[in-house]
Amino acid sequence: MASRLISRFYSANILLLLATLFIYQQSPAASVEAFKPKHVGRNIISSSAHLGIRASKRNKHVLNIRGGSYMQPNPSYDDPNQFMPPKFGDVENDHIRRSHPSMPPSNYDPSLRATRATPKPIAQVIREFFIRLYESSPALFYGTTSSIFIFLLWQLPSNFISATLRRHFICSQYNLSNKRYHTLITSAISHTTLSHIFMNLFGFLTFGKTVEPMLKRNQMSLPTFCILAAMFANVFFVKLHPQGSCIGLSGVSLALLALDAKLHPAKEIGFLVRFIPVRLPAQYALTALLVWSVFGMMATKAGRGDGVAHATHFGGLVFGIAVHELMKRGIWSNWRKKWIRVWLMIAPRHGSNKRKIGNRR
Repeated sequence: MASRLISRFYSANILLLLATLFIYQQSPAASVEAFKPKHVGRNIISSSAHLGIRASKRNKHVLNIRGGSYMQPNPSYDDPNQFMPPKFGDVENDHIRRSHPSMPPSNYDPSLRATRATPKPIAQVIREFFIRLYESSPALFYGTTSSIFIFLLWQLPSNFISATLRRHFICSQYNLSNKRYHTLITSAISHTTLSHIFMNLFGFLTFGKTVEPMLKRNQMSLPTFCILAAMFANVFFVKLHPQGSCIGLSGVSLALLALDAKLHPAKEIGFLVRFIPVRLPAQYALTALLVWSVFGMMATKAGRGDGVAHATHFGGLVFGIAVHELMKRGIWSNWRKKWIRVWLMIAPRHGSNKRKIGNRR
């Protein structure tokens, strides 16, 4: 009995082996290599699944191996599962999970592509800035470039240049007494420190751009406003402090600020007070600057000055407020008409005298 069972067992195994060999010979695609796992992208496909995909492609459908459902094939992709999220166990040979190389990362931002470009050379940026400044306002352009030029001259280690600058670019009672009246204007574009010129030019450009259109509508040019503001502020300083001297564009810049604050009292203005940023409505900022200038003038008169020309600041603020009131009340327009009328009366006489002198020659 046992011998029969053993003989039947061996007979069944021999028949199974022969059937397997017969199947291998009849189906070349189902070779031993077909049973090895196939790596397509990140997905591991077994031989049976591989055969299922080949069979489904004949029916114009692709078998989704992960979910078991059918999808319409896309001719642009060879692997139907390359854009599916990885599952547990879907790792590379080094056991590190990676996204598909053809897919962008999850936090990809297309706008960041522009940041990869190299910035413009600093020389080109400066050149374009001054070109735009000249096109928008020649007065601001010449005021800025002349201030930078005089600032660079102050940095040169030359006694002759320093002496020339002290005689012609500092406003003081001594220079005015020597009939250097041009220092009332030229001292406004004179700066010796980088922080001084930076703050003054920042205010000059910021408020000059906003005020210039209004001045043009009221028949006053920006250069005229700046020259008159510089003269008024410097005269006020010299009268209050005869022994002192002042330089800088702060009187003009604060005059522009005061005029802009009167035109737009609700506009916020930012300041840095001891490196602390402060934002105030323009009207409040104007009042604070006036109070600060008054206290500064009082401290300077008492011998406790901080090296700041508070009188020049106060004169610039007062000039800006005065110009606003003159234009608002129509007084500036009436004065301008009278000046034009007087000029038209004087100009023909002056021209006729020239013609008579020419005839005598």
